[in-house]
Amino acid sequence: MKKILMVWCLAVFALAANAQKEGIAGVEFGASHAKAMETLKTAFGAPVSETPDLVEFKNVKFEGQNFSQVLIYFDNDKMNQARFYIACASKAQAVQKMNEIEKSLAARYKNMSADQEDDGSKFIKGGLGPDGQSLFTIYTFKDRKNGFKWTTGLRYGAFML
Repeated sequence: MKKILMVWCLAVFALAANAQKEGIAGVEFGASHAKAMETLKTAFGAPVSETPDLVEFKNVKFEGQNFSQVLIYFDNDKMNQARFYIACASKAQAVQKMNEIEKSLAARYKNMSADQEDDGSKFIKGGLGPDGQSLFTIYTFKDRKNGFKWTTGLRYGAFML
């Protein structure tokens, strides 16, 4: 029994240690603003706006998709959240993009699952974040900030670091 418990504890520790190394574009969640920006500028180009808490990029290629907007959030100088958006012409296109992102991420993350919002719309979550929760969520919505256009979102976090 002790051996089983020890193996289980080691497996949990290994998963937790691996989860802490998750990030985007080579930047781990929890990285400082300065360190994150060095790599993000190389990966995504120059930001269109930057404050200590929020950085915005436009027209970014990531996970095989062209994202119209990327928002990177920092809390207490630590990167704790990333949101990627694709503006779509219709709900059908938004769902198609969500499925394409799911397929791309499924090659790397085997623990993905789908669920439904209260309104019946599908969302997908997966990976293991540094806080032990899901690493990412893929979803669709009507973006009121963008004239209520259908949008596909890929959200990492927000993580409590």
